[in-house]
Amino acid sequence: MQTNAQKIESILKAKSTPSDYEKELFVKTQDFIQSIRWIPWLRMVAVSNSLAMYATHRESDIDLFIITTPKRLWIVRTLVLLTATFLWIRTRPGNEAWRFCFPFFMTEKNMSLKEIAIENDVYLAYWIMTLKPLYNQYYTYGRFMEVNQIFYENILQLKPSPEDRALLLERNRIFLVLTRRYEYMRKTGLFLSPILSLIDRILGFISKMIITKKIPSEWAEGIVVNDDMVKLHFNDRRRAIRDQIIHTSE
Repeated sequence: MQTNAQKIESILKAKSTPSDYEKELFVKTQDFIQSIRWIPWLRMVAVSNSLAMYATHRESDIDLFIITTPKRLWIVRTLVLLTATFLWIRTRPGNEAWRFCFPFFMTEKNMSLKEIAIENDVYLAYWIMTLKPLYNQYYTYGRFMEVNQIFYENILQLKPSPEDRALLLERNRIFLVLTRRYEYMRKTGLFLSPILSLIDRILGFISKMIITKKIPSEWAEGIVVNDDMVKLHFNDRRRAIRDQIIHTSE
């Protein structure tokens, strides 16, 4: 009997390994990350959606999932979008192939995605499991996966091995050391914090106005806009994919 993970892989035509074309997209992504990794509040950049699932076609774009420090989401988002625009590699209507799309930013404040999940959200669970982190600071990817682990394992009907559990505990110990180091660095720059927080709020106010103009009159389930999460999936396929999986199970 197929698990939910196997069913969604069949629906999305996901592969176990990337094609040569997809490998080129990953190289292109690594090159772009080199141009933004200087941003001090950047914590994680991961490839998501079709490229992360090895399910692209020739017109596919490159979706990135980005995690930032708290109270710096709007600064990081602005810098990332400006960089992609300046390099002429950001998606535009009718011109998406090989270009970058930035539909999902969030902060470290609360990395659980359970609150934005729909009932039996198979697609979101698979989306989490297939993320491909290419930039990872202070064990952000590990913490993100740990917070969401029970959610995606239960829905996808996965059972982690004892070795995986032990590895996670070891990585948590490493993270504690890194956290102490980060706290020291944060305190040494404490005098700049109020100024940066004010800049972030101003950029957030401006960005929300711009985003709101693009949002349909009835907000879709794939859209979240606040100071800790900006998720702009206008074409949210989660219900359709979930219902297709339920239909194939009957």
